[in-house]
Amino acid sequence: MKKNLLIVSLVLFFSFVLTVNAQSQTLSLDLEAIPASGCSPLNEVDLKVTVSGTAQGNINYKFDCTDNGIWDLEINNSNAAFYTVVNLCDYSSPGNYTAKVRAEREGKTAEDTFQIQASNCNPSAPTVDIKANNSDGPVTIAYNTSANLSWTSGNANSCTASGDWSGSKSTSGSESTGNLTSSKYYTITCSNSGGTAVSNSVWINISGANTGNIFTEKLARNLSDGGAFANLIYADPGELISFSIRVRAENSSLYNVIVTDTLPDKLIYQNNSLQVNGTAVSGNIFSGLNIGDLSSGQEKTITFTAFLAGADKFNSGQNQLVNTALVSSSNNSNSKTATIVVTKTAAAGAATNVNTGITNNLLLDSFFLPLSIALGIVWFFKSYIVRIQDWFYLKRKKYQDYNSKKVLELKIAQIKARDFLKKK
Repeated sequence: MKKNLLIVSLVLFFSFVLTVNAQSQTLSLDLEAIPASGCSPLNEVDLKVTVSGTAQGNINYKFDCTDNGIWDLEINNSNAAFYTVVNLCDYSSPGNYTAKVRAEREGKTAEDTFQIQASNCNPSAPTVDIKANNSDGPVTIAYNTSANLSWTSGNANSCTASGDWSGSKSTSGSESTGNLTSSKYYTITCSNSGGTAVSNSVWINISGANTGNIFTEKLARNLSDGGAFANLIYADPGELISFSIRVRAENSSLYNVIVTDTLPDKLIYQNNSLQVNGTAVSGNIFSGLNIGDLSSGQEKTITFTAFLAGADKFNSGQNQLVNTALVSSSNNSNSKTATIVVTKTAAAGAATNVNTGITNNLLLDSFFLPLSIALGIVWFFKSYIVRIQDWFYLKRKKYQDYNSKKVLELKIAQIKARDFLKKK
């Protein structure tokens, strides 16, 4: 009896030990996708699993690329604690995907997942169209009445309003402008998932509202030479030029004033130099800068700077560049110009169209012609000097003859005088 009890006790003891030992075994997994993200189609993605824990023995692996409950690959009786399945998963469409792995070892089971992102790197370009009262505009409505704005877009996931309205907008919709007493300009910009953006705008003008005349002044200044603003200035290639556009509402108010500058060729705009009344502003003055409404007598000054191109871009001599500014409001417009005269001096030794001598022949003008002139001068002076010498010789001879004659007459007179005295 005691012997049977001992056998039963030993069996229970070893069963307990084995059970405790089995329960103390651990198994954990770490899944990784290579690459983890990319442009769709994202193909040939590797799944790499690392096994850890105290469980021992061979491992059975199961891999699922999309965690849809269907195993894409099973590997049995592997003794590798690090296992990589090469080119297992393909993701043809953009989206976020979950890859999954399961491993079984020594009665233990463990799972792990990993997030994979396939991006739309080349989305279709967005489109957008805005209308006022179902028209692309410009639309004219009565003073102190409203208009209905409506817009639609395609291939876009976000839209933003600007101009005379603001804020985020749905990709399609409509809303009222509210009662308007001045002309307004509405712009909507929509973009796709790739960041490509497109804009569309519509004008709404107001009838019955007085609009004033536009005073415009366009001036330029050579900053490199420190000159003053003027309608006509002079400069050299490569110098920095400042431009000023002065706008004023005369007689009555101006609404939605747009300033557009046409920069001539060989002038390069200096980035971030655009200012209104001395304050830096964003915007593009070359496509049209909206400076808002101007009440009667109100004035705004727009300035920016540009570099002249290098000397290799200009012809020798004077080159004239004309810069034009166009200022327009809802019903009026005006334009003015400023002129820059750029002087390029011909380099020494450079070929020009300017005559270099009498014959424009370098050999004749620089050697034979000067030699001929020199020989002529020598001959002239030599002949003239010989004639002068002959003249002096004749004059001296005549003087000597005259002097000899006088001396002889004096001696004769003296002899006659002595003879006369002796006779006395």
